[in-house]
Amino acid sequence: MGYPCYRYDHKFEPSLFVAIRKRLGEESIGAINELFVARTKRPPRGKKKTGSGGGASSGECSGEGQGTNEKENHGMLLVDATVAPSDIKYPTDLDLLNQVREECERLIDTVYEPASGKEKPRTYRRKARKAYLAVTKKRNKSTKEVRRAIKKQLGYVGRDVQILDALLDKNEGSFPLLFKDQRRLWVIREVYRQQKEMHRTNSRRIEGRIVSIAQPHVRPIVRGKAGAKVEFGPKLSASVVDGNVFLDRIGWDAYNESGDLIAQVERFRDRFGCYPEVVIADKIYGSKDNRNKLKERNIRFSGVPLGRPLTDLVLCKKLKQQRRKEAGIRNGIEGKFGVGKRKFGLGLVMTKLRETSESWIAMVIFVMNIAHWLSDIFVRLATLAQNVLYSLIFISCRKKYCPFPKLLVPWT
Repeated sequence: MGYPCYRYDHKFEPSLFVAIRKRLGEESIGAINELFVARTKRPPRGKKKTGSGGGASSGECSGEGQGTNEKENHGMLLVDATVAPSDIKYPTDLDLLNQVREECERLIDTVYEPASGKEKPRTYRRKARKAYLAVTKKRNKSTKEVRRAIKKQLGYVGRDVQILDALLDKNEGSFPLLFKDQRRLWVIREVYRQQKEMHRTNSRRIEGRIVSIAQPHVRPIVRGKAGAKVEFGPKLSASVVDGNVFLDRIGWDAYNESGDLIAQVERFRDRFGCYPEVVIADKIYGSKDNRNKLKERNIRFSGVPLGRPLTDLVLCKKLKQQRRKEAGIRNGIEGKFGVGKRKFGLGLVMTKLRETSESWIAMVIFVMNIAHWLSDIFVRLATLAQNVLYSLIFISCRKKYCPFPKLLVPWT
């Protein structure tokens, strides 16, 4: 930090990192990521086209983009979506209501003034805790037992909310709750309303369902996968070009990712100056509307074509082999998600606020691109060193003198 010696006092509070994440935000980090990828692009592959200052990579085109008819489509665009799980306990209705009840009891203790001389309202917290533990500690719980326990907790929570309202109405001075506790009270009221409505209608779904009191912005995302059918966290739409990842959308509510495809194609054109030659994506992106819009832009979709199968067996076999090859290429974006979740912290977002979580995710994408660039440099240097070493071995063999005799064993 630039000090001449070690110092024992703290130079900043830990909350400074939270302030930095809030100040940066998703948009700023995304702009830094775009600038980094633009500065570290690979040298052009294949033919160079006139009218461009520096050439294009496999995802880049020539020219600056005056009309789509003047340029050819070039490159591949890989798109997919995933969920970045948030750091919350797996929610159940009974556990959530128990947390709400405990928070209500804490707020009652905060609002109640012993000096007022009035008797403190009874909350029956011991009975409520005992009723909760009697069900939650059972290994096998029937549906009737859980429903009965939820009804009891709803009664306790409703009583506590009424007590809080009465205490707040009788308070004559300044408002006794801090903004943090006031926000927690708003969340408690909404959770109570949702749980009461679901219990009344005997359903498990409701719009804007809250699954965590500490993080009310987290929503359940139904994915239908074998490992986790439901995930709790933001849903991400991302695209991959030449190994570089771009974060296109973060949504806390469940949405259909196929609606982002055309916007991702347009962003590809803004970044590289032309449309991609092919879009490689999952089956969910292959809607009729998306296919028609891609066809207007002269872009091929890698999925199975709609309509009846072709009668030409040779062409059908060729297209099937092409789709199989592109399906293997599509695994690249799945691998990026896997690496981000295993190595870079995308598998469990530890931040608590909505803004800081979005900044966390955007920073993970940026760091992944930095790691990809460094690995690319390492591969180039290793290839260069290998070529130099092979050249030295070849020259030494022609001169009947080898400074590396052990390296010649595999080639002799």
